[in-house]
Amino acid sequence: MKPQFIEFTITSDSNDSLVAPRKGIVRHDQITSVVDISSGNYVGLTRTQITLEEESDYPNDADETGGVVRGRRTLCVQEDYETVKTRLANACQSAAS
Repeated sequence: MKPQFIEFTITSDSNDSLVAPRKGIVRHDQITSVVDISSGNYVGLTRTQITLEEESDYPNDADETGGVVRGRRTLCVQEDYETVKTRLANACQSAAS
């Protein structure tokens, strides 16, 4: 599977403080969730929140529960939920081809 990239206008990034919205690309296979936040009272034109799985994820061997400790990054983007969902579906389809 070849990684596909999706372009977004990022208004907020949990790993970096932004003064103004910026264009950015995200690997489709790192997206773990997409949430419509357009009805909330958020800053600016933020409409959708995207959570990414970071490369710093690691298995939890510290206890019997196990699982994975997630390194997460959250992006808030100007694109609406439907647009994000469509771009993600197209990227997944292209990657599978």
